[in-house]
Amino acid sequence: MVNTTYLTEKQTINSLQKFFKLYTKKNPTGVIAEINQRMARLLDTTQEDVYEAVEGLLNELLGKNKLRSYGMLEEEKISFTDSVIEGQGRLLANNYVPLTRADILSVYTNLY
Repeated sequence: MVNTTYLTEKQTINSLQKFFKLYTKKNPTGVIAEINQRMARLLDTTQEDVYEAVEGLLNELLGKNKLRSYGMLEEEKISFTDSVIEGQGRLLANNYVPLTRADILSVYTNLY
């Protein structure tokens, strides 16, 4: 079984930012556009740069550690991805946009 303790509160927040960025890339219209517009206005930035601004703010507030700093091994990224798909199927079914296994793996690879 994959050790899911890698995603601490800080890492979970950082991963949400990465997923929102992926949602925007996959479908930039709809609800995500409104969210991006509101966040950009709050952070005094452009919609194109909103997730970099969010990341900067989160880094100031929480700091940012890579998954490897929590003990995750590189070869565990795939099994961790599969564990998330298996354990979070209900949430994934209700995502803003459908995410493939490769999409999810790319987020965890980026966080590694």
